[in-house]
Amino acid sequence: MPRQATFATFVVDPEPTVGDAAPCIEVERYGRRPVANLNAPSAESVARSVCGLVRITTTLKFASRRRQSRCDRGADEKWRRQSSEYGPVNAGRASRESNEMRPLRYSINVTLDGCCHHEAGLPPDEESMRYWTAEMERADALLFGRVTYEMMESAWRKPATGTWPDWMDEWQIPFAETIDRAKKYVVSSTLSGVDWNADLVRGDLGQAVQRLKQESGEGLWVGGVTLPLALADLGLIDEYEFLVQPVLAGHGPTLLAGLRERIQLELVDRHEFQSGAVAQRYRPTRVTA
Repeated sequence: MPRQATFATFVVDPEPTVGDAAPCIEVERYGRRPVANLNAPSAESVARSVCGLVRITTTLKFASRRRQSRCDRGADEKWRRQSSEYGPVNAGRASRESNEMRPLRYSINVTLDGCCHHEAGLPPDEESMRYWTAEMERADALLFGRVTYEMMESAWRKPATGTWPDWMDEWQIPFAETIDRAKKYVVSSTLSGVDWNADLVRGDLGQAVQRLKQESGEGLWVGGVTLPLALADLGLIDEYEFLVQPVLAGHGPTLLAGLRERIQLELVDRHEFQSGAVAQRYRPTRVTA
């Protein structure tokens, strides 16, 4: 997945108070130069990078594209074009008035300069993997787009031999076991079928996810980049978990680039890791008349 180098200017409150409305980050990208081709990561590199755990202290307001270079626009435009793979998307935002639906939680790794490429952050360690395993365990099912599903399957599906590969450390196995056995839903209009304890989701994205949320349970979890952007536009994400790494990547793709509307968030939880990573959880604030 080749990406273009970018610089971002942020205005961030580093120590928000739980319950406060989250501050805004103003993001302005300045394209500089292409970065090395990041295609075809190995199963080991995907496994070690896709679970780097950190969360950020932000409400996101992606704006000011006046100076965005043609190269950088191309990087983010690729993600927007890919959203067509998820089939028809009803442009109306979902009502958040129902308290009976199980919540949809979105977690993603993101660097301090807004890069959400899966290899941009710190490699996972024992502490972050324990945390990430707990996140998977509290979800009834996982929701993936095609790209994320295929990456996760290549890294975390248990081999037919029943033995995990030699490169996997003992402290990674609890996470591997958890995601391997988890129920999964894959949103794609191009795949003809899926397995790995997964069902294929087709048709109108908003209606399909609403039906999943209306089922009984503790909650759903979604990962990736393009699918969550479509779900955020539909107002279907109930919790945002920004897993922010103490890293400046210097390139994209940028988090939730192309979001149609500003979403105000409220901080509800914060956790610091020994690595310097900070995990912060937000919920969208209700709009009052």
